[in-house]
Amino acid sequence: MILSLFLLSMFLSSVYSQFYKTISPTVTVYIPSITCFIDNCPPSLGNCSESNECVFGNGYNGLLTSPTATATHYCNLTANSCNGAAGDITNVLSEVLDYFDSLQYKYCNVTSENGCIGIAAVNPNMYGNYQAKFPNSWGLGLTANSSLCYKLTGSNEKFVTVAVTDRCGGYATCPPHEVSPAESSNCLPPFDPSPSTNLTLLCQCQGTAGIFGNCNKNNTCDWCAASNHPHFDLDIHTFNYLCGSDGFYAGHCSLSSVTPIQCTKGNTHDIEINEL
Repeated sequence: MILSLFLLSMFLSSVYSQFYKTISPTVTVYIPSITCFIDNCPPSLGNCSESNECVFGNGYNGLLTSPTATATHYCNLTANSCNGAAGDITNVLSEVLDYFDSLQYKYCNVTSENGCIGIAAVNPNMYGNYQAKFPNSWGLGLTANSSLCYKLTGSNEKFVTVAVTDRCGGYATCPPHEVSPAESSNCLPPFDPSPSTNLTLLCQCQGTAGIFGNCNKNNTCDWCAASNHPHFDLDIHTFNYLCGSDGFYAGHCSLSSVTPIQCTKGNTHDIEINEL
């Protein structure tokens, strides 16, 4: 019996370990099961193999291309402008608050305390398949599906807890959107039945400074969607608390650590999380 339980625990650990990727000694992210497709394996940077793996090329190495983690901002929880892939995020956030102690943890838009709660959009490789193409297996990286949040720590040692509620779609050019760049899902089936093999994101970063050097400041640039490093596009209040005034003026900030944590009931990944 003891041997059987040991073998079962080893099996479960090996299964769950495939869902996590260590980017650096202080940055670990959850990687859901993904069907290789052109949004998570851009044709200009890689090709999907018969075994459903993205074979990288042209200096691209997925989330390990730039071994760092970054935060930007894109919406305002107070103004109800953050609803995205998760739809009405109120239920997701209430579950997170219920899992933690609602008397101790609060939304970052009403408090300035470590551990405050916000939301994040993440890149396609951390989000999972997109809904229109994969209606039965989309968004497995969403908190609503994974029961996981992230503890993000800034360079100032402030930290927040964020629920994953949305996907960074990115901007791209493709028929029939060659004149005006469109959110990249418009360039994918079924919206575009014949996606361009030259589908690429318009830029790799946005803002100033950092290891990326001079960045494209085009408003239609979605750095988060480039999938070349772990990126968290936050609600503005969470971003302002985590990144401070320097981050506000730069448009982004570096994260000193990233850790997936259980944040709703019913999580099935306890074995691996406890070993992180």
